[in-house]
Amino acid sequence: MGENGSGKTTLAALVAGLYLPTSGRISYNGVEIRDADRESVFGKVALLAQNVQAWPMTVKANVHIGDGSKNLVQADVEAAAERADIRTVVEELPNGWDSIAMKGFERGVKLSGGQWQRVGIARALYRGRELNIVDEPTAALDPRAEIEMFESLHELTDDGVTSVLLITHRLAATATADVIHVLNKGRLIESGTHSELMAIKDGHYRGLYELQASQYTTTTTTRTTKVPTQSR
Repeated sequence: MGENGSGKTTLAALVAGLYLPTSGRISYNGVEIRDADRESVFGKVALLAQNVQAWPMTVKANVHIGDGSKNLVQADVEAAAERADIRTVVEELPNGWDSIAMKGFERGVKLSGGQWQRVGIARALYRGRELNIVDEPTAALDPRAEIEMFESLHELTDDGVTSVLLITHRLAATATADVIHVLNKGRLIESGTHSELMAIKDGHYRGLYELQASQYTTTTTTRTTKVPTQSR
């Protein structure tokens, strides 16, 4: 986590193998990324960016494109959509899974920003990789949907195989993370669990967390209006 411009998205691109580091090293199971076969790196990672790419294809194909190298299996598409909590929405569209996910086409539909976020998660789930890099996934969601989304992302790790690298500035999502890395101006300045970081007096994470928490603390001020008495 970190403020805007702290380097979160750049770091995600490095971990995904989209960028190569100019210094330092990134390794997968002891193999440095510069020496690794790039296809093998890409084959282990699913990247869900903040802005989900909407392709002028069927909704079904928009999920399947998460891994276009394998044959499209409708049951697998639906299972991924179920886990991303978008299956019911799609099945209620006029043409269901065969609806074109863009207005202006025959059978075309317009999905909301929040619905596209869920299609993006279904796309990543359908890809089924060991590491899921998720960059600000709740930007277009309302508060209730945001909470449900974070719970869904946390459940991805229940199998003990899948890992989630979550990039966010929404600190409500960080409290349950196994480890939190705090970035500032392109540098790693703090690491630890939520409890460990909150225990650091004048810590960067603690300061940001308390600042966000204060936005949800409302103080009600009761005004007393003095009514003048009338003389008789």
